[in-house]
Amino acid sequence: MEREESEQEAVDPDSRGPATKQPPARQRGQVNDDAKKDEEADAAQKLSPADQAVIEIARELYEQRPEAISSEEHAKEIFKYSNKGLLHCFSIVLLQEQERYNKLIKVLDHCLDQLIKAIQGLVLMSPELDQMYGAFLKNQVPKNWTQVSYASQKPLASWFKDLHERVSFMRRWMLKGHPRAFWLSGFFFPHGFMTSILQLYARKHMKAIDFLKFKFNFMTFEDESMQPAEGKQDALKLDPVDLIAEAPADGAYIYGLYVESASWNRSSQCLTEQEPGTMTSTMPFIHFLPFEERHRVEKRAFAPESTAEAAEALAGAVAGQNGGAGQKNGQQTASQHAKQAPRSKRPAVADQKPQASGGRDGTEKFEGEEDTDLDDPSKYLCPVYKTGARAGALSTTGQSTNYILSISLPIDLNEHDAEHWTLRGTAMLSMLAD
Repeated sequence: MEREESEQEAVDPDSRGPATKQPPARQRGQVNDDAKKDEEADAAQKLSPADQAVIEIARELYEQRPEAISSEEHAKEIFKYSNKGLLHCFSIVLLQEQERYNKLIKVLDHCLDQLIKAIQGLVLMSPELDQMYGAFLKNQVPKNWTQVSYASQKPLASWFKDLHERVSFMRRWMLKGHPRAFWLSGFFFPHGFMTSILQLYARKHMKAIDFLKFKFNFMTFEDESMQPAEGKQDALKLDPVDLIAEAPADGAYIYGLYVESASWNRSSQCLTEQEPGTMTSTMPFIHFLPFEERHRVEKRAFAPESTAEAAEALAGAVAGQNGGAGQKNGQQTASQHAKQAPRSKRPAVADQKPQASGGRDGTEKFEGEEDTDLDDPSKYLCPVYKTGARAGALSTTGQSTNYILSISLPIDLNEHDAEHWTLRGTAMLSMLAD
């Protein structure tokens, strides 16, 4: 009887056979992982050296890819609304940049995963993935990445490192609040940031943004406005941004620009010849300070032609509503009055200018009017480009998408004039190609 009972206990009622002892769950997972590694090893032996090299690159990039920028954790000032219910201009730019970078990171994740599976034969190798395969072998950024990426001439390895630095800058901005200085090279769309600086000034001083322009001050660490913050005296071991005590009251500090075909003399604060064997030179911090271009405001506000045309259009509209009879026979229209008025009685630009005072170089300067650098022989109007290609697609503004703006750089007339730097092709770049 005892033997029969033991035999019944050893029989599995579902399988009607002898029961087998199952390994623990942890051991089963280890067995599966070992089997998976064996399968991958067998598959790797069947791949060509080029396939193995591309898979290794793809896996390395996938493991080191930057994380998406999250807005769940952020500084209080980022999403703080003003008394008028307006979000800070810099916050709007940050949210736009966050969206663009997160889209790029999402494309990277999907393409790298699909490329690895396509090489292993798990999914179809599409023409897009095949082009990506060839780009990895040449250390180039794939075309399907550049379509959603920022302009860059860097090779794949440098481009990926640059992407990490850009995302880190935006993430610090989100977590710590608006920085004291902005890395212009880190923006997907720097034109939007330039506009936000002007918009912030226009809101603060109640100015029309259409009449605002930039003037540029070149900063040094010895200036009073750039003194080291408390507890940060060792300038050699710190990021230059840490040496800025506070952000400017108006405008913004910009860094990260390079000048090509020239060099920047930090002692005399002007352009000079580049050192032998040096193609580019680092520019100092630049204070982008908005100002109101006074003569443009006066020209638009007091143009006599505009007054006459506006009066004539208004009179025509009133005459059309009233039938026009009484206006034509009994009264003088506003347009006729404007035409018959002596030109000296019309408001003119010259009549409205305030008293003049001494300006730069002994020239006459009117009160409230800022100096412009367009006709200043001691300044070189230097164009700023995103990359060294200095070319891009034609945008709706009529300018190249690679062009950012032009900055007036002081020059030494005893050394060279502005035409010399124009013929040299001197320009500034927001990033280099290496």
